[in-house]
Amino acid sequence: MPKFSIITPSYNSWKYMEKYWKSLENQTFTDFEVVVVDDSSTDDTYIRLCNYVENSPLRIKLLRNSENRGPGYTRNRGMSEAKGDWITFVDSDDSVDLHLLEKVNGIIESNNRAAVPINCVVYDYNIVKGNEVSRASSMYGSYRGGVHEISTCIAMVRNHVIGKFYKSERIKKISFPELKRCEDVAFVCRAIEACCMDGDKEIGCTYYLKEALYNYDQRPGSLSNDSTLDATDMIKAYQIITENLGAKYPEEIETKAIPDLLYGGVLIKCKANKGNQEIRKYIEDFEFHYPNWYKNRIVKQLGKAKMVFLVCIKYRHIRLLKSLAKIHSRLIG
Repeated sequence: MPKFSIITPSYNSWKYMEKYWKSLENQTFTDFEVVVVDDSSTDDTYIRLCNYVENSPLRIKLLRNSENRGPGYTRNRGMSEAKGDWITFVDSDDSVDLHLLEKVNGIIESNNRAAVPINCVVYDYNIVKGNEVSRASSMYGSYRGGVHEISTCIAMVRNHVIGKFYKSERIKKISFPELKRCEDVAFVCRAIEACCMDGDKEIGCTYYLKEALYNYDQRPGSLSNDSTLDATDMIKAYQIITENLGAKYPEEIETKAIPDLLYGGVLIKCKANKGNQEIRKYIEDFEFHYPNWYKNRIVKQLGKAKMVFLVCIKYRHIRLLKSLAKIHSRLIG
């Protein structure tokens, strides 16, 4: 059984995978497997993957969906087939630092005799846009590296599927919902809670590795700029979070909802050029559940750009919100 399982969904992505493969082939810690699940690609990706697997030095398990099912189902299938003690997710068009697994393994091994073991590791990432690279944190706010309370992690961790390692025996109890998008939003907090808690008993902790060891390739035509998107899946994702964790972590879920459900949802609606009344109604619905959201600690920890956007939300400056959304689209390509 390998120490780590790296799960990667693939869909028409072979042409982007050169850096991905090189970063795994050259890992300084080699006790890992790669589980690639092809989501019924329509180009030659699956054939290329088959050829690569035959000649690769890596330990690879290649699976293929009989029909296109989306990232949630595909990652769930990868988890079910994973044999490693730990599970992490790497997207097919991204890459990781060559020392990633070595560093994470060092953290795990150095704490394996603690009364409460490390069952989850969160680490930072780089955003790569052409020749430009910028550092991004996997936790909102200026948190130090090290062990953090479960409540802090649930409230402050970013919901990206990337940048996390989970104890396999715990994480397999959680699944991604089969949403078109935002499936990771509904997964991450539930996964962290499953790794650290068994009912009301603390059985593990989360370690924040404050190093950027993942390279997220932000290519033109990003899903973030798709004007046909709406906030439906984001709302569904938060319904799942609330149903599972809302009673136990009400303040933490409110904190988490501000950057995702409020900021993210309004941004999506502005980019889709929804009507002013629809956007106002969305904000009012959010404030019905969280009337004092603007007093939440996270508002001042999101950065100036998001703070300005949230101030415009508070005072219903819809025209300005739409202008800011256009600027956001140009900035991320």
